Amino acid sequence: MTRIRKPPYLTPSSERFTVGDWVLITDESSEPLTDLFPIWEPAVPIRAFVPIKVDILGILEDCNLGLDAHLRLGAVWSSSGTVLRGHGDLLNLNLSDGGEEMKLGVQIEGIKLAKSIEVSLQLILAVPSSQSKPFAPKIPGSILWQSEPRRVLLEGEGARFPVEVMDFSQSYSPYPDDAAWVLHWDPSDLHQTILGDVRLYFNTKHERIIRAVSNNKPEDFDLREAIRFDVARTLIYGALGNEEFVENPDGFEDGSVGAAVRNILHLYFPDMTIPKIQLDSVQPQTFEPKLQAKLRAFWLED
Repeated sequence: MTRIRKPPYLTPSSERFTVGDWVLITDESSEPLTDLFPIWEPAVPIRAFVPIKVDILGILEDCNLGLDAHLRLGAVWSSSGTVLRGHGDLLNLNLSDGGEEMKLGVQIEGIKLAKSIEVSLQLILAVPSSQSKPFAPKIPGSILWQSEPRRVLLEGEGARFPVEVMDFSQSYSPYPDDAAWVLHWDPSDLHQTILGDVRLYFNTKHERIIRAVSNNKPEDFDLREAIRFDVARTLIYGALGNEEFVENPDGFEDGSVGAAVRNILHLYFPDMTIPKIQLDSVQPQTFEPKLQAKLRAFWLED
């Protein structure tokens, strides 16, 4: 039986915090952050915020802290696929903030994420009280409270991979000078890892493409959709052409290319077996429209 370790100092009651729902921000609107983040736009940052009300006096009382103690509230994130973590907004709390709704957010570069992301809030002791009291936290940086993490799956568990830019005109580049992007991978070996063996390269000389994937501007939506659809289609056709994958799609470990494509197919074709999808793909004139529909290519969501 796992025991939850408690810190050796007083912590505030959860009743001192009123946390709202996380909200995803886009250039055009905002919407609730759901359990699955299915819209894949490589190199586009994820932005989200959450509203919160804090009873500061109650927190100080619970922790045996004086009025001269300084508290800091922060939004933090971590990604299981890249094992990276970081923070977003940091807010120093004042007594005048008590009872007022505040909003804290994160902005995370897409290339730092894979598999899933967790976002939460943390309350940290920035400066302890000048007068020490029994069991009061005394070390700056001590975590006094953390909200329940909000976990979001990215493209069906593990479909993301590193994105890089390259000058296709250089002698070391095997790609045509005027190509816009290319997915570097080996469809014959789906046991390769998504993070280690797959790369999506963008041509630095192609200014429109670099702008489209670096800035989430509405006027570049069609270019980002073209990239998203092309990458998904390339992975799907490549995997469906691999006999080992079609015969035993569950034989690929988490984090592998095979597992990523398997999860994509289960996400978008939940009522079909992979051998049946493979049969359908033999007729691209009918399968391509299905892919467009399943991936909702070029649709602006309301």
